[in-house]
Amino acid sequence: MSEKIAKERLHELNALGVSGGAIYGADRRELSKDEVEIMKKDHEHSHIMEEKKLDLKKAKSESEWKSCCFSFNRHFVEFISKLILLGMILCIGTAGIFFDNEHFNVYVNMIVLIIGIITPQPRYKAEPPLREA
Repeated sequence: MSEKIAKERLHELNALGVSGGAIYGADRRELSKDEVEIMKKDHEHSHIMEEKKLDLKKAKSESEWKSCCFSFNRHFVEFISKLILLGMILCIGTAGIFFDNEHFNVYVNMIVLIIGIITPQPRYKAEPPLREA
C-alpha cells in the first residue's frame, strides 16, 4: 500500500474516532482493541471494494461506445466492421477474377491475402511426455 493511501486511510479513521487513546463507539463506551481492529479492517475493506467498483466502471466505459441514442460494445463494432471490410475485398477479388482477365494475378493475390488474414495461425502446442508408471 502506498504511503499516500495509508495516510489518507489513517486520516479517515481518525475522523471516525478510531485513533489512539480513549476510543468511543456510538453508545459512548470505550471500544476494545478487537472492536477497533474490526472497524479498521471493515473500513479498509470498504475502500478496497470502492476501488474495485471504480475499476469495473472504468473497464465498462472503455469497452462501450455511446452516442446520443445508442450504446455499442466496442469490440463487437470493431469485429463487424473488420468482417464487412474483408467481405467487400473478397467480393471485389472474386468479381475481378471473372470479369477482368487482364489483372487475374492481382485478384487472386487479394483473395489469398484475405483467406490468410481470416484463418488462424497454426500453433504448436507441445504436450508433456507420458510418464510410465
